Amino acid sequence: MDLFFSRRETDREVVITHKPWFHFLLIAAIAVWGIAGTQPEESVLRGWAGLLWFVTIAVMVWRAVSMRKVWREMNVAMKAGGVSMRGSRFNPLDPLTVRIAKAPD
Repeated sequence: MDLFFSRRETDREVVITHKPWFHFLLIAAIAVWGIAGTQPEESVLRGWAGLLWFVTIAVMVWRAVSMRKVWREMNVAMKAGGVSMRGSRFNPLDPLTVRIAKAPD
């Protein structure tokens, strides 16, 4: 589907799984920012930390748009019945998995 979700279709259902790599980028950005805060003003690390935060915020916006597409598809399926979810969209160790049953033809 895109960088944040994988989509697998069978004849009976659509399975959408959240890819948790973004959480590790966010953790790295926080760690680098924390380390850079202890460095002098002219440190190169401070510049890289700022760039990493800019990239992280851009990815957060991109992820929100991507998540909106998935929720829209889920809402349509929920009205018809046949959606099951497992996991968490915030916990990278237990990523969100959504199963959407297809309507019989």
